[in-house]
Amino acid sequence: MIIPLCRPYIAAHLTDVLQAFQVRPELLRNHFYTDICINKLEEVYTGAFVRLTKSCTQALEMAAFLLDIQPGDEVVVPSFIYVSAATAFVARGAYLTYVDIDPNTLNINVDLVERAITAKTKAIITVNYIGVACDYAKLRPIADKYNIPIIEDNAMGIKAKTGNKELGLFGDIRTLSI
Repeated sequence: MIIPLCRPYIAAHLTDVLQAFQVRPELLRNHFYTDICINKLEEVYTGAFVRLTKSCTQALEMAAFLLDIQPGDEVVVPSFIYVSAATAFVARGAYLTYVDIDPNTLNINVDLVERAITAKTKAIITVNYIGVACDYAKLRPIADKYNIPIIEDNAMGIKAKTGNKELGLFGDIRTLSI
């Protein structure tokens, strides 16, 4: 008896997309689908400047670049975080300051963030894993007090909300992975 490791599943509506690629392979090389994705994301995140990257890791590396993270800078991160969210900043020479997580959200424990901030702190990272956010109402005043940007990693949280606001709209720099 042969037991397959996995059986690929292709949803019926994707068959048309796959056939379109076979008939018009240039769709894979131009911005046809990229533009559709950007437009859809701009509908969800009204007013946001949306750009696509090949991975959220790449988006976080771009965030580190945009913030001009330098050797010796510090970045506050939750102790429970995907490795590339941390290495994006370590690669530029940053020192990571880990903050314990809130056991209810598995996100950064906002009550501990302020003690982790020093004069060298250049960013605070949050991770809304599968649509569960930290307490941004508490975190925003802390970030503003010290003039430190929040990098919101909205990991698989598209269309999730906290209160009446979409996750992915709380950070100064926001990333989304699906």
